[in-house]
Amino acid sequence: MSVAFYCGCAQWGYRGWLGSLYPARSPANQFLILYSERFTAVEINATFYSPVAPHQWQQWRQQVPQSFRFCPKVPQAISHASNLCNQIDALCSFLEVTQLLGDRLGVILLQLPPSFAPSRASELFALLKGRSPTPPLTLEVRHPQWFSPVARRLLLSTLRDLGVGLTLLDTRPVYGSQPPVPCQKPEVPLLWDTSSEQILIRYVSHPEGDRNRPYWQDWIPHLARWLSEGKTIYWITHCPDEGRSPSNAQTFHQILQTQVSIPPLPVPSQTQLHLFM
Repeated sequence: MSVAFYCGCAQWGYRGWLGSLYPARSPANQFLILYSERFTAVEINATFYSPVAPHQWQQWRQQVPQSFRFCPKVPQAISHASNLCNQIDALCSFLEVTQLLGDRLGVILLQLPPSFAPSRASELFALLKGRSPTPPLTLEVRHPQWFSPVARRLLLSTLRDLGVGLTLLDTRPVYGSQPPVPCQKPEVPLLWDTSSEQILIRYVSHPEGDRNRPYWQDWIPHLARWLSEGKTIYWITHCPDEGRSPSNAQTFHQILQTQVSIPPLPVPSQTQLHLFM
């Protein structure tokens, strides 16, 4: 059985990676190509803020290998609207355009704002029921009330019925350290629950690599079990210091690979490494 574990960061265009992840003189129009020679997945946050032209989706697809996966974020014009019931057509249109990525499309992230409470659950469920069942969608909730036992059970039950994933956001490495690391991500409880065959994990890593090791060890048995069940996992590493995201992602992948059978990360050839030196 082939194992579907995709690993990467929350972007590919960070210029601070020049001279470390990328050769120092790499042009910006080569960043995605270079990134895909080192990782197998990436979040697309650009789609959250503004529309992306069809030709741009197609260009992204053409720049990466078949083994690579994009995880686009639903536009905030949809996820942060005052009434989600009015956003069904817009969501369907966005899901349709993402399919221009073809087989490079991973899972799509619908991220609710921190103000979106369970009192608006009927809106959310109407939106999710009104969408096309494909491509795969995963939901991230941030309001504290979603983590109460009653709301959590309702959410998981509904998501399972609808085939929607529950995004697992792990901010323990930054908020659990002493002193806590300033971070834009919310401090929310980590849920170990899954609701679909596609699992998006957004791991907010500590800038000091070794401070992540206890949390990485927490994850390994869960990842091993989910992969043995045939689930597809997208592991996206964030960091308050974006310059550290790639090394943290690569280190975790190396650790996981010693304990779980997962595909190796790609390694750029020496020719590619010297191309923009």
